[in-house]
Amino acid sequence: MGKKSDKPKKERHLKKFRRLIKRLFAKKWLVISLVVILVASVGGGVWLYVTSHKQVVQSAKTDDVINQTVVSAAAQANGGDTVGAVAAYDKAISDTTDSAQKRTLLLGKASVYYNEGNYDQALLFAQQAESIGNSADVAEFFGSIYDAKGDSQKAIEYYQKAIDLAKAIDPEDSRIDYDKSQIEALGGVVK
Repeated sequence: MGKKSDKPKKERHLKKFRRLIKRLFAKKWLVISLVVILVASVGGGVWLYVTSHKQVVQSAKTDDVINQTVVSAAAQANGGDTVGAVAAYDKAISDTTDSAQKRTLLLGKASVYYNEGNYDQALLFAQQAESIGNSADVAEFFGSIYDAKGDSQKAIEYYQKAIDLAKAIDPEDSRIDYDKSQIEALGGVVK
């Protein structure tokens, strides 16, 4: 009788053992899957950090080069070397992919021509800057160009535009008072 009762007991133990093995095997794959996911996540995070850090470093280097070029161009312009200043701005413009920097550099190039009294060239490069994106600086510069050209109506229009753009960003912007004074000096009325 002992043998008959041992067989069902052995079968029960064997079934329990098989279930235990299945659970452990299932958990093993779960653990392995979690480890793989964890390793992939950490690896992806490291890759993301390294690539973004490279971009930040590259962007900072580009900013430094452009800033040095702007300083060089300003020095050349102040020294009377308009051709050298324009060439420096052209190089910086071609070296950047950042639209805000490109707009600022085009305004710098326009200011070289403006300071030389070449208002048509200044207007041309100010228009290129405006095509990239309008700002209070761009509008104010247009006002200065048109004022220097003797077109008071256009100057007033652009100074008012500069005020509106500046107010939209910062109602306390100090340039607003300057632009208002320019409009009044030209005989216009600030809106």
